[in-house]
Amino acid sequence: GRDGIDLDAGAKYNVCIFNTSVKNKRHGIFIEEASHHNLLFGNELNDNLNSGVHVWNEEVKGNTTDNSIVANVCNGNRRGLSCGGRDDTKLSNANLFFNNECARNSNYGIITGNKNGLNNYFSQCLVKDNKPLDIQIGETSQSYLLNTPAR
Repeated sequence: GRDGIDLDAGAKYNVCIFNTSVKNKRHGIFIEEASHHNLLFGNELNDNLNSGVHVWNEEVKGNTTDNSIVANVCNGNRRGLSCGGRDDTKLSNANLFFNNECARNSNYGIITGNKNGLNNYFSQCLVKDNKPLDIQIGETSQSYLLNTPAR
């Protein structure tokens, strides 16, 4: 009951499509620990106590990288989409967040990462009505934000 779907410890080449993951104690979908080349497509990730989708690396040396998070709905969570890493040997790097909806989340629609969430791409996402802001940009995350919040 903590995470709806957890791609953990080197998970690779997984496809998560058209799942519903709601009201989990942590994340709707959690991609972590140097997992790579996974695809999340068309999932409903709503009302989770943390993020709809969280991409992270806590313990495993290497990158959580080259994951594609596409056309998911992340509404009413604490955060819609978020990424980061524990230190400079444990990164979330070069992940693509494309065409996702992030609305009515209580702590940002998108968090682009801390200094250990580097070079992640956020493109053409619908981001609106999130508090306190729609997008929190990590000053050192060097993210590519290819869309602006809806007005």
